[in-house]
Amino acid sequence: ASLGAPGIPSAGMVTMIMVLQSVGLPAEAIAILLPIDRLLDTVRTVVNVQGDMMISVVVDRYTKDKDISI
Repeated sequence: ASLGAPGIPSAGMVTMIMVLQSVGLPAEAIAILLPIDRLLDTVRTVVNVQGDMMISVVVDRYTKDKDISI
């Protein structure tokens, strides 16, 4: 199973609260993770943007010699 988060800053915190509660930890434990998540959020954003760029390059190369109207 997977859970998606919208592409807004610190949206992963909502997901993290749900995961913490599902394993029996209180939502207050999130305060310990807040300073660390800022760095991780930046890394997640970089990976997300790189993935989007790579897919754009693949689609561009695949459709370059095709006449596709959008």
